[in-house]
Order: sequence, then C-alpha cells, then structure tokens
Amino acid sequence: MRWQHTRQKVGPNFSEGARLLWIAMRIQGMNQCGVARALGRHRGVINRLLYGERRPGLDLALDIQDTFGIRPVDWSRDATQEFVTPAAKMAPVAPAPESQPPRVA
Repeated sequence: MRWQHTRQKVGPNFSEGARLLWIAMRIQGMNQCGVARALGRHRGVINRLLYGERRPGLDLALDIQDTFGIRPVDWSRDATQEFVTPAAKMAPVAPAPESQPPRVA
C-alpha cells in the first residue's frame, strides 16, 4: 500500500533541515519509510521532523548528515525558502465565486 500525504501545513519547528530533507527524499526517490530505514528510526519520528513538529537531537542530526548531507545547524535555522507540503500541492482549489447571479431561463 502506498502512503498518502494528507497534511497541508507545517508545524512551528519547520526548519531549513526539514526543507532539505524533503528535497533529498525527492531527489533520491525515497518516501518517509525509506528515510526511516536508512536512518534506523521509526517512520513517525521522520514524519514529525519533516512536518516541523520537532527537531532532531544531536545523534539523529549527525546520522542525517552522514546519510543525506544535511548539516546539524540547518535544523536550528528557519527555512530559507517557502515550502508547500505534497498534500497542499495536490489539494483541490476552490472555484472562484460567480461575479453575477446565474440567469433564470
């Protein structure tokens, strides 16, 4: 079964490290489970990092650096570019309201 992204917003701890990890996942064709396996961590931990619910401790930050090249300092910096979650990119756009009432025939 393929995991579906449903979260459309990031949390208060979203950082440059999280943004770079999303990019690394896309470049390497990985999903959250693949990142979790590569780092020897539970997928829930990776999910919380990616969506900015938490930041990694030093041990995990060093493992991420060894595996993906993302420096530990990046986890303490705000994201340098705007980030839109995968689910937000796929969310349907509400139709524009009609400027005139519909005609009755």
